[in-house]
Amino acid sequence: MKPAETIKLAARAEPEQTEAEIRNTRAFFRIAAAGTSIGLGCMAATKEALRGRENSFAFEFSLRTLAAFAGGVAVGLIYWKLVTKGRWTARLASVALAILGLGAFLYPLRFVPPNVLKELAKGFIPAAFAITVVVAMLVAAMRFMEADSREEENRAERADSSREKK
Repeated sequence: MKPAETIKLAARAEPEQTEAEIRNTRAFFRIAAAGTSIGLGCMAATKEALRGRENSFAFEFSLRTLAAFAGGVAVGLIYWKLVTKGRWTARLASVALAILGLGAFLYPLRFVPPNVLKELAKGFIPAAFAITVVVAMLVAAMRFMEADSREEENRAERADSSREKK
């Protein structure tokens, strides 16, 4: 997969962007794609290598671990390819990636004895609530900044149009 194929979003640059800004956008997407791919590869490899013992966990490295790493890398590259296709595709891909991350987080629970799960739930529920609050705050901050940015653009356009009228 060529970097130009994975980074089509940078090609849809704003007309007023300079060459340097376009290069920076492409570099960002390359770095983001590489980081996501490596992270997903490591996550998949550790989940595959994780083995439950009588009262503990163990990691067993094998060829399947390497295959899981390669699969995770492929998922990361596919994710960024989907992100560059458009807004709704990016959102759906991001939701799928979030569900994958949640599943990877909860996967080790299959090794926990049922009598201990109740105690773990007492810690997971407040943690999930805290994460939900943080995500809600981040979304609110993002919407506020987007609204402020749109308002600033509207002011600039009104100022430009009033100068043109004179």
